[in-house]
Amino acid sequence: MRLIRFVPAVLFMAFAAACAEATAGSTTGSATAKSPRWTTCADPANDDGHCDMERKDVHRRTVVPAIGQDERLDEAAAAVHNVLGGTRLSATPEDVVTVRQAFTTAGYADHRVRLARDTDPTVTGSLIYAVKVGDVCVMGDVTPSDRFHEWYAGVLPDGNCLAP
Repeated sequence: MRLIRFVPAVLFMAFAAACAEATAGSTTGSATAKSPRWTTCADPANDDGHCDMERKDVHRRTVVPAIGQDERLDEAAAAVHNVLGGTRLSATPEDVVTVRQAFTTAGYADHRVRLARDTDPTVTGSLIYAVKVGDVCVMGDVTPSDRFHEWYAGVLPDGNCLAP
């Protein structure tokens, strides 16, 4: 019985290692960028399927710490998310403008806010935002079903958090 429980864990670890190895040879256009690796979900206890979305484009991004691994980054991210405060948002063009203005007013020069495309790490049509904090993207979204998520992601090969 013990072997049966052990085998799935070994297969999972082998799969995770294979994913990391498959991307280790990829280049990001930056000599200092690390290779992407298997990542953990920002909120696995409340995963509504979004964890897979967060990892959707990880093969193109630099490596970043997980939430809770870097206290200064966590504090900076909390400040980013607090800009929106208790604002009731949904996935509408009007809310895109509201979020954009909030980040600009708060002094975040390097941010992007728009409705998500099929290539973004969220559900297509969601309001997605990314604020660059150092070399980390503080990401958030509001899906069309009014679910809200926050996570960290690495930068894309062009140095941005989201494509224009």
